[in-house]
Amino acid sequence: MVSGHHNDGRLWRLVPDLARRVAERLQLPFVSAVVKIRANQPQKLQENRYHQCANLDGVFEVTRGARLGPVLLLDDVVD
Repeated sequence: MVSGHHNDGRLWRLVPDLARRVAERLQLPFVSAVVKIRANQPQKLQENRYHQCANLDGVFEVTRGARLGPVLLLDDVVD
């Protein structure tokens, strides 16, 4: 399992914690390998799917430990 995290307040700890618990429950390895490397506008402010995709371009980076093949990525959604 791969988890993403960022530094937007205390919420950045919730997704990796949830991902660890889900991985344990599913008996999958946990790897924190996605990092937010630059700030962007909130996705909910984007006009449509095209703008949402463009808003994420270059925002995240896979750092280490990501496996080749399928992964389960947990992400947060906060409105």
